[in-house]
Amino acid sequence: IQILTTAAGRRGGGFRGIVHSFSGGLTEAKAYVDLGFLLSIGPSVLKPGSKSFDRLKEAMLKLSPSVFVFETDAPDQAGKPGSLAHPSRLIE
Repeated sequence: IQILTTAAGRRGGGFRGIVHSFSGGLTEAKAYVDLGFLLSIGPSVLKPGSKSFDRLKEAMLKLSPSVFVFETDAPDQAGKPGSLAHPSRLIE
């Protein structure tokens, strides 16, 4: 993030893009969003109790839903071993 922030300052503006498989917390999420990035969420939101689940949950509750997109490379990133990553699992 520090390198991107420095580059944005030199360019005189931010970026546009997506942070693939974001699994950070609120502070990191805000930094990327402030630079102009969307945050792509993978199966870590399907794994309650994991480190990334708790960090992501906080970020997702405090930031606008408009800054998040869901991974589309399912089932390659399944939430549980031996299962498929499917949008319907988000409500479990």
